[in-house]
Amino acid sequence: MATSRRYGKIGYINGMRGIAILMVLAHHILQPLQSPVPASDTSALTYFLVQPFIYNGWLGVNIFFVLSGFVLYLPFAKQQAVNFEPFVFLKKRAQRLLPLYYVNVSVCLAMLFGEPIFWVAANAVIFLFALLPTPVVFFPPNNPPLWSLGIEIWFSVLFPILLILTRTRGVVLVLGLLTAAAFLFHALATAAFHEEGKYLNDVADTIPGRLGDFCIGMLAAHFWFRRNGRDSLRGPIGYVLTLATVACIYLALLLSTARYVGELPPEVQTLANLLLASGTAMMILLLQSVPDLHFIRAVLEIRLLQLIGMMCFSIYIWHWQILHAFNLLLGDQLWVRTPVIAVYLAVLSIVSICSYRFIEFRRQPARKIFLMS
Repeated sequence: MATSRRYGKIGYINGMRGIAILMVLAHHILQPLQSPVPASDTSALTYFLVQPFIYNGWLGVNIFFVLSGFVLYLPFAKQQAVNFEPFVFLKKRAQRLLPLYYVNVSVCLAMLFGEPIFWVAANAVIFLFALLPTPVVFFPPNNPPLWSLGIEIWFSVLFPILLILTRTRGVVLVLGLLTAAAFLFHALATAAFHEEGKYLNDVADTIPGRLGDFCIGMLAAHFWFRRNGRDSLRGPIGYVLTLATVACIYLALLLSTARYVGELPPEVQTLANLLLASGTAMMILLLQSVPDLHFIRAVLEIRLLQLIGMMCFSIYIWHWQILHAFNLLLGDQLWVRTPVIAVYLAVLSIVSICSYRFIEFRRQPARKIFLMS
């Protein structure tokens, strides 16, 4: 996506992607060193205003799911692709996502050098099906973050079916029912298969339980187009909707923290996910409609943040393996509190830039993909 004025009307989507990948990156770097604590073990200020914002970086994945639904559906909400060809769409998505995935898988398998051949073969089979997270193999070996990439790719596989259903049965009806069913599945699975001390649930956070985030993103695209060209939301209405959006996102973070430390039942995480997805979708629409949010748009359209968002696939797929390599080399993860963290970020940046340039967009001119045009 491109930024407003210079790069297009919804460049803030790339900025939101940039925020999401930075959240995930911070979570994986800091999470092993510290965790949230119950209200009884800390001050009210820390509990309500600090912990929700520093211990929920893993929820950046939820934001990615919503943005994926928005970005994939927006061209069809605009009726720019009336003659939809499912196989052409799937071919393009495969060409976009699978080359980098299989390069990364090759690295994962190379890390098993010296292991018995049957173990390497077993892992090769696991990676072949890692695109379909299941309770048996939820986190792929050697690169656990691939669980969410698998869900993203399967969203693309399911998208043609969703598009056909929305065209024949109605956008709001189909997506609304699927969203309700997905979050109901998530709540029931979370209650039935909850494990203490885990951010994710091996059953609830598979494709049926996360489809609701994607559908909410599609609904955001639907309403984004319907609002396009209409009068801006000025004055009290804009302020009220903005406060409601901020409240949704804040409550999602607070409830998620309280659930993790055991102060609320596990199925509260479903409500937190719903609030975060809804807040993300509402933020997309508000940035389109409320002129007073120009400062937030300007921040999200900072070129560096946009570029990070555009590179999020490469950053996401490599960051954990590089982090793990540093941990093995230095013996633990305490190094993230030292200047060595700058070395890690430099290595990650170089690898991600090369991956983005020579694997993801190998046929695109560098000036375009790095926003230098």
